[in-house]
Amino acid sequence: MRDNFDNFIKGLVNLSSAHCIQQEHPIAIITVGEEGSGKEVLALQAQDELSRRGGSVLIGENYYKGFTENYLNNVKDNDIKASKDSVKEAKYLSDKVLDKAIENKHNVVINEKSENPYDFKEVSEKLHDNGYQVEVRAMATPHEHSLIRNNTQYEDQKGNLGFGDHKGFKDFDSKNVESILAISEEHNDADKVKVYDRVGNEVYNNELNPDKKTWFKSIDAENTFKFETNKPLATSEYQYNQVAWEQLVHMKNSLKAPKGEIDQTIAEKESSKEQFLNKDKVVEKDLSKLIVKTPDLYKGLQQGHVVSQDENHVLMQINRYTAIKYDRDRLQDSNNQELEIGQQLFINHSGQGSYQILEHKEAQQMQEQQEVAQQQNQQQDLDHELTR
Repeated sequence: MRDNFDNFIKGLVNLSSAHCIQQEHPIAIITVGEEGSGKEVLALQAQDELSRRGGSVLIGENYYKGFTENYLNNVKDNDIKASKDSVKEAKYLSDKVLDKAIENKHNVVINEKSENPYDFKEVSEKLHDNGYQVEVRAMATPHEHSLIRNNTQYEDQKGNLGFGDHKGFKDFDSKNVESILAISEEHNDADKVKVYDRVGNEVYNNELNPDKKTWFKSIDAENTFKFETNKPLATSEYQYNQVAWEQLVHMKNSLKAPKGEIDQTIAEKESSKEQFLNKDKVVEKDLSKLIVKTPDLYKGLQQGHVVSQDENHVLMQINRYTAIKYDRDRLQDSNNQELEIGQQLFINHSGQGSYQILEHKEAQQMQEQQEVAQQQNQQQDLDHELTR
């Protein structure tokens, strides 16, 4: 059985580059970013570009996970465990496909799951040593956007197929992408670098001069990525995320619910939620399906009402869909006030792992500053579009 599977893998490695043409100066495009950020779309766009230049081979463990023995045998029983257990074999297979592509001088598009600067440097040097031109394309998307997209895709697959292509988030750190962009330019580990914003607009483009030592523009890919990732959400984006969270909650609950619950309409569900959210006090067990327990997902100023608290936690409802749960020891309050059920709170998420309770006037000033920043960002986006 194993021999047959090994032969199948060998055939797959050969088949992966069957449609490609050998290149005198092959191109490697490496996409980086968080799972769900949209970097998968960048990879497909890169493949489309290279289809007119001799074709390309797609590299990445997520693409080959479905061909591993472990995944094929166990995905229907436990898709999350099957995904985790197949990582090593999928990585081995992906590396084999890359080696074959390099041997044949075929263009490659690399979209790996792990954004490890050391792995990137090793692959980049290997590609350069074999005559490749290396281009890095980074997708700068806020973590909350990526989280929603990735989980929605998984739950949708789970609902339709009974199992999904599970992709975890625990191993992602935006600093790794920032490091990749930094060494790409500072150490000349790439020949071209591009950064895309959350909706797919190219916001940064730089390349090495013919001397292969200096860059056409001042290097700034790392800072551009940071700016775009942490740019305040527009009102429409914020509202979209709230609706998306609600839809995700509904999808998750529907998968676990009995048939009678599944048949209940979304409108009926929303109606029942409105009823308990309008009570004077909402007990935590009623809100448990809507609680966000990772406040770091939210940036900037958040406001809402205290709906539940104990000696360890404070639960703040920010809209009819969502409540945020805070560890009390991470809430900073210069006035040391006693919180009450129903009290309106303004909390600044500084991004440093702590949360500052603000007075209404302070919150108003901060909100005005955020609105000015949003207007400036929108004008920058418009100016960029006009110059393209």
